[in-house]
Amino acid sequence: MCLLFFYVNNEAKEDEFRFILVNNRDEYWDRPTKSAEKWNRESCISGFDQQPEKEGGTWFGASKYGRVACLVNISLPQDLTKRGRGFLVRDFLITPDNIDVYAKRVAEEKDCYNGFSLTLIDLGLQGSGCQVYLVTNDKLADAPVLKFQTPAHDFFAVGNSPLRYPWRKMSLGKERFMEILKTHGRDVSTKEMLVDSLFELMFDKTKNMPDPQLESQASTCGWNQTSTEAISSVFVWNPETKYGTRTTTVLLVDGKGNCDYREKTLETPVSTCHPKWSTKSFTFQLQPPNASL
Repeated sequence: MCLLFFYVNNEAKEDEFRFILVNNRDEYWDRPTKSAEKWNRESCISGFDQQPEKEGGTWFGASKYGRVACLVNISLPQDLTKRGRGFLVRDFLITPDNIDVYAKRVAEEKDCYNGFSLTLIDLGLQGSGCQVYLVTNDKLADAPVLKFQTPAHDFFAVGNSPLRYPWRKMSLGKERFMEILKTHGRDVSTKEMLVDSLFELMFDKTKNMPDPQLESQASTCGWNQTSTEAISSVFVWNPETKYGTRTTTVLLVDGKGNCDYREKTLETPVSTCHPKWSTKSFTFQLQPPNASL
């Protein structure tokens, strides 16, 4: 599972943020994972799943050519014979296909995967403005490919439920995300306060119960009350099942194309009494797409 909030400002000035994103990855503590690193001739950054037969997949990543992708699972019973979803993120970062072509190709194969919502973003480095697509096999969605309209600026949130029925933590989290950006502004001079506030948001263990939609999905998945309550928090922490938020990522892009990628990762083996976190930071400059893709 994952939780994603992001903001697009297509009219950002050079000293403003044109893109702000924060993401939580929830996973079993013993699932082998590699923290963020540069790859594909240092054009891309992401962590990597190292689960056998899923090696090389990822939940979130970004490229210096202005591509960003995030995978969020829809919480439903799982079919272990289906393809690993994490490769959908990795492949988007390096494919030569345009964003709309790639989105349609994934949609054609959507039933080969367990439930997912895949957010694809092209920051529009050639003056076209940011493009945001969501590809999903959510049976309640209006269409498998949704192109979000991005006016001058807008806020977005994606969670683990069908799009029409968001969990409370997603709705309330989006409100807090919007408040943080309004409180600190979107000027680059506030960057460190902004980053601290975004991590604070994503580390919030407040249980957002009752939540009828979450409880309905929990019943379908066979989760007990303890697990359901733990998952109702933005930051998931469930020592009973050794499951929870393992990685939090912040990505900031300013009007000059300067990018700041920061990741906090829960160190394993996990100490439930004194959990430790490692931090990685990357900075890079966006470049126009070229044959290297």
